[in-house]
Amino acid sequence: MGPPAAAIAAFLAALLHHGQYRGPADEVLTMGRATAGPGGGAGQFGPGGGLDSENAIEGYQRWEFWFEWNKDILLRSRDPRRAEMPALREGEAARVDTTFARDEILPLVLARCGPGDPHLVHAALLAAGKIGGPASVPPLLEALRHGSPETRRHALLALGLSGEREALLAVVGVYEDPSAAYELRAAAALGMGLQGRRESAPILRNYLQKNLDVEHAGGDARDLLVGSLVAAGMVGDPSFVPFLVGRYRDLLEERRSRCRTVLGALLTTLGRLRDAAALSTLLEAVEEKDIELRRSAALALGELGDPAAVPRLAAALSGDADLQVRGFAAISLGRIGGEEAVAALRSAFSAKGASRVARSYGALGLGLAWDQGSAADLRRALEAPGEEAVRGAYAIALGFLGDQESAETLFRVLENRGLDPDLRGYAAIAIGMIRPDEGLPRLLRVVREEADAVDDFRRGQLLGLGLFGESLGTPLVLQALSEERRDVVRGSAAMALGFLRDPAAARILSDLLSRGAPIPDRSVYACAALGSLGDAHTYPLLSEAFFNANYRVSLPLLGEIADLL
Repeated sequence: MGPPAAAIAAFLAALLHHGQYRGPADEVLTMGRATAGPGGGAGQFGPGGGLDSENAIEGYQRWEFWFEWNKDILLRSRDPRRAEMPALREGEAARVDTTFARDEILPLVLARCGPGDPHLVHAALLAAGKIGGPASVPPLLEALRHGSPETRRHALLALGLSGEREALLAVVGVYEDPSAAYELRAAAALGMGLQGRRESAPILRNYLQKNLDVEHAGGDARDLLVGSLVAAGMVGDPSFVPFLVGRYRDLLEERRSRCRTVLGALLTTLGRLRDAAALSTLLEAVEEKDIELRRSAALALGELGDPAAVPRLAAALSGDADLQVRGFAAISLGRIGGEEAVAALRSAFSAKGASRVARSYGALGLGLAWDQGSAADLRRALEAPGEEAVRGAYAIALGFLGDQESAETLFRVLENRGLDPDLRGYAAIAIGMIRPDEGLPRLLRVVREEADAVDDFRRGQLLGLGLFGESLGTPLVLQALSEERRDVVRGSAAMALGFLRDPAAARILSDLLSRGAPIPDRSVYACAALGSLGDAHTYPLLSEAFFNANYRVSLPLLGEIADLL
């Protein structure tokens, strides 16, 4: 059985806040709001609200949910290992590097870190953390000392993002304070993970050794345990593995349903630590009776990256009773790669009578595995009549492959106004991933001619433009950020500016911040865009907290983090 409808509603509702699109479950929530009672605003369900739990579960299962949940990293990197934005080299085209960001952009966001509208303050705190540097720390510490509980949580995450040692000391102080609220200490745990320093490992281990048990896993400390486990994975110290393996077995022998959330986070962390000593535990977990543990383990084996897991994953892909386990196994096979993995993925993708899950996830796995030999089959499947929601996966798989020969096929989809807007949006993203020669002018024409496109197509247009990384796309992206009233579109425009790294955008965003905003929240999005533009890393570090985790388990803490990007 999947999660109960109430848990689905509570978890997914958080993901709609401030424009973050996380897949087809958003559409389910939109339908729910349409039938909600009075007062049912964004993400709210009034008495008798219309959440259809079967549709929500189907939304979880669809490939789009996995892609949207993970795209912040996947559109930038195959290997989610943090890297700093390189300095601008002599002769290189102008772009925002760390020096420009800290000299020109940081003062703009620091000016908004003081008292004021809380949404703007929180956006400014996170932007300052993303840009980082010593000058970012004092305002963040001030917000931590004197802000509201929500502001203090944002400050802790921002201090972690900054990477500064002085910031880490403040974060550890909150984490080790037994009088602090659990949710505040959980944010501090994630701040330690965002810093990524191995010196945090003993502090995290000490807490987990004392508290990682059944009583705490099912009680008020659950989110703090989850945050600590996630942080351990982000710190990346393999010395955690023996202890976590032992504690996993202890928890498994107790009340599984009560510990499911923590057990899932523990399995994810074992994968992220990338130590072969975790292999046997993860292989056992992928055959557990508990569906959520199998799902978590299937994804964690891809994080571990050990080719020895391929036979078990291939068996799960072809024969597990749960379609979601099959889909997650396909993703992990793609991330591990190799001939045996590719053979299993090709079979899942092309088998006669295969389910939508097998075909869509199989295609994504082939793209992740860089199987160029499948490009022709993916192109044919993309153009064949049929379920357009599944065909979007074929477009993204071709984007993963970077297949130049697919450009014309993708443009035929993009330019066909009779096709589903979601499919056309994913075609635009795939075109941006491939960046075909002479492709930018065609994409620009579509963006100009269909500026009033529905949400999902419009956001795909903007992300595709951003992925080209060419300043020709900057004016249209900035126009969307400034003039749009749809959160999904404005959020995608902010993300696109992070791909473009165009210094000229900083001046326009500064102007948007300084003048009155007739469009609600425009200053908030401008501030978020400045953080994306000046991020000191090649992808948003906040994404590491939930990358490739099993979103089928209700994790409110990680849902809130996903919403902040």
